[in-house]
Amino acid sequence: MVSTEVLTDFLPFAGLSSKTLVCLANACQMENYHPAETVILEGEPAKAAFFVLQGEVKVYRMTRSGKEQVLARMKAGQSFNTIPLLDEEGITHSCVETISQVTLLRIARQDFLTLLQTCPDFTFAMLRDFTHRLKKMTDMVESFALHSVRGRLAQFLIRQADLGSHAPRYTRDDIACEIGTVRDVVGRLLKSFEEDGYIRREGRRVILQDRAGLEAETDT
Repeated sequence: MVSTEVLTDFLPFAGLSSKTLVCLANACQMENYHPAETVILEGEPAKAAFFVLQGEVKVYRMTRSGKEQVLARMKAGQSFNTIPLLDEEGITHSCVETISQVTLLRIARQDFLTLLQTCPDFTFAMLRDFTHRLKKMTDMVESFALHSVRGRLAQFLIRQADLGSHAPRYTRDDIACEIGTVRDVVGRLLKSFEEDGYIRREGRRVILQDRAGLEAETDT
């Protein structure tokens, strides 16, 4: 159980009735994780829904060849493993690993389903979350289907630039996982973008020099 004060300040639950917050507080457990800890393994039974209270996790799948494909990075205010709880199979379809020190709110499967059945405002909050996630997944599928690796990297760099100082730090391995390629390809493409004058690199920082030129690459 967690306090209703914690939930009131948590963005996904803002606006919930006091009655729903009490039910939610009774259903939630707080869990702490160190960086690089596994929270969920792909293929295991879906036992709980999770909400990121602090820190960041990555959601990913592994190919048969052992290649990691990052589906999302979840930060404070976001949830994961909610949809498998509604699936008849009840099996998780991705792995989740912590990126930083993380605090999660955990709601057991049956408690989560009960909240959906008895608290309409909680149900509506989850529907908003599902809608947002569906849009992101649709954008990802479109990107993989219609754009080359070069185009996807250009899109990634522009998104990071738009985040400014709030952009997370990515290694080449992280970038490769995000755009569906390997580290060496990312390195070659970054060098190519630098030679073309689109970017400038200062250590691990990438600074946009020619946004218009890089935007043109997103169509490739």
